[in-house]
Amino acid sequence: MRCGGGVPAKLISKRFDDETIRQLEKISWWDHVEKMKKCVTKETDVTAFLEEWKRNEDSALG
Repeated sequence: MRCGGGVPAKLISKRFDDETIRQLEKISWWDHVEKMKKCVTKETDVTAFLEEWKRNEDSALG
């Protein structure tokens, strides 16, 4: 989620805002790459994936 460069690496920029980063890290997105591929149409558009995740989470709790 963060772009870095140099030796030692320094933060250059963030791909997503802090809240999106927090949500993705909370759900361990790296364990759900196949699900993410179905929802995300652009590299930076993770909103659909997070919304789908939230709907499924709410349904499981319901």
